[in-house]
Amino acid sequence: MTKVLTGTVLIRMVRAGLLGLDDAVEQWLPTPPGSGITLRNLADHTSGLPRLPPGLAGHDPYAAFDEDALRAVLDRLEEITVRRPGQEAEYSNLGYAVLGAALVSAAGRPYEELVREYVLTPVGVDEVTAHPPADRLLGARSLCGSADSAGR
Repeated sequence: MTKVLTGTVLIRMVRAGLLGLDDAVEQWLPTPPGSGITLRNLADHTSGLPRLPPGLAGHDPYAAFDEDALRAVLDRLEEITVRRPGQEAEYSNLGYAVLGAALVSAAGRPYEELVREYVLTPVGVDEVTAHPPADRLLGARSLCGSADSAGR
């Protein structure tokens, strides 16, 4: 669901004139120049970035992927591409992490605020949050349908 929200924020920020679909990623993030990756490439999975950041593994590969890890990836963005941007589609969770960071940078506001302003508020949704109270958490289910190991 995050990709749909991020893509919607992107298009609405473009329509508001805050950025362009074909802006280079380095226009909004501290990456080495010349990667050829645009915001459009990130959104349509043609950035050339792999599905996951290098070195992530395990049951929850994103558990250790924080802002510092994202910065480390941004420093070597061109090195980790698996093909030239725009050539071919390859599903990339990493690409959407980079896109979300670019939107936050362009707006100068947290991701949660962008989702609220550009997606939720325009359609009258006010009960969605990234930080719900404990009694409102939706727990992941195992393949057999039982609650996950966190007991949710």
